[in-house]
Amino acid sequence: MTFDWAVRGWTGPGRAVTVGSGRQALGLLARWCRGNGIGTVLAPAFCCPTMVTPFWLEGMSVRFTAVDERLVMAAEPLRAARAGLDGPVAVLVARTGGSGPSAALRAELARMRRRGDLVIDDATHAVLADLADDERPGWCDASVASLRKLLPVPDGALLRAEDGVDVDPVGPATGGDPGRGPVSRRELPALFDAPHRPVPDGALAHLDALARAEARFDAALSPAPPCPATLRVLAGLDGAGLARRTAANSQTLARALAGSGVGTINPGAPAPLLVRVRDAAAIDAELAARGVFSPMDWARPDSVDGTLWPEGVLALDTRPVPGLADAVTRAWLRRTAGIVRGAGPRGRPAANRPRKPVQNPASAVPPVRGST
Repeated sequence: MTFDWAVRGWTGPGRAVTVGSGRQALGLLARWCRGNGIGTVLAPAFCCPTMVTPFWLEGMSVRFTAVDERLVMAAEPLRAARAGLDGPVAVLVARTGGSGPSAALRAELARMRRRGDLVIDDATHAVLADLADDERPGWCDASVASLRKLLPVPDGALLRAEDGVDVDPVGPATGGDPGRGPVSRRELPALFDAPHRPVPDGALAHLDALARAEARFDAALSPAPPCPATLRVLAGLDGAGLARRTAANSQTLARALAGSGVGTINPGAPAPLLVRVRDAAAIDAELAARGVFSPMDWARPDSVDGTLWPEGVLALDTRPVPGLADAVTRAWLRRTAGIVRGAGPRGRPAANRPRKPVQNPASAVPPVRGST
């Protein structure tokens, strides 16, 4: 299966649209919520801050609920949070690490939909799993996937909605060339020419470039199409093949970590390999200093209760690199595993690398690599 339908441009309301970023897609849904009398969104306590920022920007209340051992929203805390609210609400379910909702959560979501609540699926980590299965989830009213986390593209997001959820974009990008995305090849060539490639030399410069790109995505909130480079890649992308290679990389990395005391959460999923370690920040810093960047780097914002935030979660990159031989990729995976194993369950001191401070996502730019 390919993304060839995305190249044909935006479709009508109630079906599917392609936009420049996950922020833009979620912003469309947040505006729909506000216009339809929904003032509260229930979100998983473990999530990327940029997932909920669009709802804050629309003046909505965001309430966080606990996640299960797979880091997906748990059913009972959601039920308890919903019981104390009047009127329709929205619930945002993130398929973290490519894991879907449990049977209990699906049942609770079905009850919520019957009473008029809106269920939103954030499929950013599950877009490859959906491609491999050639299906879309039937337990939600809308599904959003930011593409640049798992696919070799510089920008772009997909938004699919059921009939009745009319999220038609308002027009081309405002303030500039509508054919130019939030980031440019001149400013960040690696994002266009070698996405997901490890950067053993110049890691700090690459990190700085990523930070500039995130600032551009933060500023580009008006719905706009993905850049032409993204549409060209999507037109010929073998999504199912990419899913198989990503899942194989995850299995390779999980096997390399076996016996180290590192707990794996989603081994074999076509998504980042999520692991539990004692000092995730230190290991992440060590990996970044060697030029291996995580596709997910979430630091707890002040708005999330510390008791709800799972500590010690680290996302390890499993993305195939276009043009990089599988043998070289496996060598990078073994190197990644070696750094994690060397830290052990206790972790080790972080490399001397500046890290972006944790900020409240309602008023500040989110952490560099963890955005939607």
